[in-house]
Amino acid sequence: MAAAETQLQLQIIREVRDALTAAGVGWWLFGGWAMDFHAGRITRDHSDIEIFVRRDDIRRAREALVVRGFAAPPGLYPEEAQPFLKGGQEIGLWFIVTDGDGRTFTPGRWAEWPWPAGSFDGPHARLGELEAPVMSLEGLLEMKLGFAAQPHGAPLREKDIADIALLRAMIEGRANA
Repeated sequence: MAAAETQLQLQIIREVRDALTAAGVGWWLFGGWAMDFHAGRITRDHSDIEIFVRRDDIRRAREALVVRGFAAPPGLYPEEAQPFLKGGQEIGLWFIVTDGDGRTFTPGRWAEWPWPAGSFDGPHARLGELEAPVMSLEGLLEMKLGFAAQPHGAPLREKDIADIALLRAMIEGRANA
């Protein structure tokens, strides 16, 4: 991926941040970009931008992004996520819900896989001058470790194995700080 594409993705993250914040929508980066924000550096090229929002906020999120030029095509799993496109880049807004027992999870195919407590309670992280809310290190690690074991998951890829090592190192480094 060219440096220009990485810069475009960072600009899109900034636009999403500004739009969702102005709309009063809570959101959290996850996936590869969350890894980079936690690490404070770009660890690899990214094919997309993945974001969690509360399912109850999707209408406001959609409106806030469409006004800023994001396209909102229909998604394959509308109970789980709303895809967006801008500048040739894919942005996925994945939903989270919290049930009466306090379990937070993604509805649909992933409903039986709750996120660890505190996954969406952490501080913002920075990548250069850009600050954004991110899923916790523990939530990201659970996602990487557990994905292959889920009925709809897939085998770990080389980047997943590298991410698991980096996440463990960051968690250990934080504990030793």
